[in-house]
Amino acid sequence: MAYAHLIDASDAEKAYKAVEYYEGESKQYLMKFLQNHRRNALQKGLLPRTRNVTKMIVDKSAPLFTSKPPKIEVYTNPGATDVDEVASAKTQILLESANWLEFFKTLAAQLRLLKTMYVLVQYSPEKGKLLLTGTGRHNSAVAADEFGDLTVYMYKLYEKGEDGCVWRVITPEFIQEVLISRDLKQEQVLTTEPNPYGIIFAVPFHDTNLPFNNEAWNDQPMDLVDLNDIVNIHYSDSEFAAMWNKNPTLFTNARVQSDESGAQAYDFVQAIGEPLPRMVRNQSPGVVGGPGSIVAVQSDDGNVYLEYKNPSVDLLPLDNIISKWVADFAGDYSVNIKLDGNGSSAESGFKLIVEEMPNLQLRQEREKMMEASFKRLYEVLKVIANFHSIGLPPESVLFISFPPPSLPLDEQADENLWTIRISQGRASRVEYFMVKFGLSREEAINKVQEIDADARLFPAPQVSQASAPAA
Repeated sequence: MAYAHLIDASDAEKAYKAVEYYEGESKQYLMKFLQNHRRNALQKGLLPRTRNVTKMIVDKSAPLFTSKPPKIEVYTNPGATDVDEVASAKTQILLESANWLEFFKTLAAQLRLLKTMYVLVQYSPEKGKLLLTGTGRHNSAVAADEFGDLTVYMYKLYEKGEDGCVWRVITPEFIQEVLISRDLKQEQVLTTEPNPYGIIFAVPFHDTNLPFNNEAWNDQPMDLVDLNDIVNIHYSDSEFAAMWNKNPTLFTNARVQSDESGAQAYDFVQAIGEPLPRMVRNQSPGVVGGPGSIVAVQSDDGNVYLEYKNPSVDLLPLDNIISKWVADFAGDYSVNIKLDGNGSSAESGFKLIVEEMPNLQLRQEREKMMEASFKRLYEVLKVIANFHSIGLPPESVLFISFPPPSLPLDEQADENLWTIRISQGRASRVEYFMVKFGLSREEAINKVQEIDADARLFPAPQVSQASAPAA
């Protein structure tokens, strides 16, 4: 069976680029742009500067796995109200062996970026550990039937030089290693072994919606990558303009003192691709101008000509434009952010809730999709666990529930709000300790009783009218 046709090289390239930008590897693309579209800019001293706006927006866009972990519960019967404590404990142990909280925190962020990812589920009986691996369109491919059920799942194992790439192919019947050429025109099966589980042990995770028509992937957006390109070019241009303003170009027809090698000062230009400015021998005759350089000019009137020149650029309006663009793009991801790194400027809790409402609503959508994905994950986990005699009830189902998000309210303002709620009977001290400190109801009740007991033993000193300060 042929598999190369399942790989869409164009979509894979887009996804790979988005992942590289998220991981902070955008400078190579900026360098390529400058070399192709900014003639001699690098030779004149422009230094490529980057900022990871992609990660900044993605990580703030409705994060799911925050400081409070979600709760995992297994029910033996979907309609039952009692949790299967034994199955829940076994599932929790399995997931913790795979460092599931760290894994899914990373996956949830990349899922926001790529819109669809697949989680490969593997188990090592020797180590007694579960292994979870996240793959996307940049390093995996799938085939599905008309119902959306996987028939083939394949992911990259390793590069094999000029020969191509070795892929692991998983079907319900067998597991293969296949060498596929870089042009996707040739493939060779290297190994074949039966699939012991009889299922494809990979699970699709989707960000906010399922793909249309039972397709395997959601479309890969490139808007954040495009925004990051704009920001990188702006930073590089802005530093170049500022440097040129501080260190203008000298235009002269005078002979300038040469160095020991006999090279004239105007035979030197800025070093390319270095973090700090440095002058080096000009290897490209005809490249002139730029910060700190000297340009030799001809003058027929016999007078000595000596003048410093540089472009006059007002950077502040340009910065404001870019900041506005960043805010607009971030708004498309329900993020209230500015280019300088500052977020909301809300002065009250209510205003902050209003500003963050799109992010909170988006988080609810992502929670629902993650809950459905975890149910699918558990179905695969049951098959693998029971194959290795771990013993999860075949009819059991898993539910994951996320804690409500906590807004970054001012601490003193939040304490005042709780005081008002409790004094007006709209909340209790028990509820206060449960919400603010994550205590269980029983722990919160014990805390309140402890405070009341201490208050009886050590009453607060009474302030007399005479000693009380004037209002």
